[in-house]
Amino acid sequence: MPQKPRLGKHSSRTRRFRGLLLLLAVACAGLCGRLLWPWPKAEHWDALCHHRPSVLLEPYAFANLAICIVTCTSDNRHYCDDPKRHVALVESQLRTWAADALRFGANVLIASDAPWPAWATPLPASVDYQWFSVPKPSCLRLGFERGRPREGVFRPESNRTRQVLGYAWKELPSTIQFFLKIDDDAYLRPHRIFPLLQHLDPARPLYLGSVRTFWGALDPVHAEAANASQDRRAAPSILEYAMGGAGYVLSRALVATLVSRFQSCRLYNGEDKDLAACVRACPDAEILNVAGFWYGPPETAPPQQRDSMISFHKLNRAADMVRIHKSFGMHANCARVDSGGDFV
Repeated sequence: MPQKPRLGKHSSRTRRFRGLLLLLAVACAGLCGRLLWPWPKAEHWDALCHHRPSVLLEPYAFANLAICIVTCTSDNRHYCDDPKRHVALVESQLRTWAADALRFGANVLIASDAPWPAWATPLPASVDYQWFSVPKPSCLRLGFERGRPREGVFRPESNRTRQVLGYAWKELPSTIQFFLKIDDDAYLRPHRIFPLLQHLDPARPLYLGSVRTFWGALDPVHAEAANASQDRRAAPSILEYAMGGAGYVLSRALVATLVSRFQSCRLYNGEDKDLAACVRACPDAEILNVAGFWYGPPETAPPQQRDSMISFHKLNRAADMVRIHKSFGMHANCARVDSGGDFV
């Protein structure tokens, strides 16, 4: 009588069973470890987190940095789409990352198109608020052909960035070595930009940010309609520019040259391209690509790179600023954060 074939000890069924047992053992070990050695409570993070950036920084680590926040607060809808939202964003910046920057000696300026609203939270005394009047729409014309798929309105922040840089150069002390421009819907991580600036020479004309290449015709802005007709078919150009919303940095040497050339540099629509066009006209200007100025919120960045970012952009609500601050701020509740911004 033929015998039935015997299953080997390493059959597929046996391997699956052993794998299941191993998985179960690992899960039990992790659960037991979490119960026996739980994570400390929030009030205990200070005792454990000696590596946090605020411990490693000197009291006036950011004293040579001027941070220029560009916003709008005007009730005129031609200039500002939603003043209440922009005010709320600035207020959340001042409660989060800007408060950390001020604590370590940074100079924070806010540039707007109208006075700070009376209904808003009063600004800290350490914040320099300046507002610059915007010319009437009838006084500014865009030099591009109608019907082309381009912006059809003048963006006042194009000129406001020039104005705040001119003010900062004139009014701030000569100890300021770097000027950082950023929008009100962006979150800056000062402890990420600080180590980089330590290794840069402010005497060199440096322009650094998330550099992109623009292919096309820039939109010139004119004070008279007669001049606008001359440039309706502007020649296409290739322009290397640092994206403005997430922020860019200018060295003192470059700002000195820019301020002296603003009157002769043609004004273009879109502040980042406008400034880059003027930078291009500066002799020996050096453009440094720093990919850490991220164009969107943290969730749009690769998980392995989020904690290395210098800034995040396009935060539409004040609550988003606070949420990001909890995971990516200088203190981050004094907890370690991994590359995804999660507590570990």
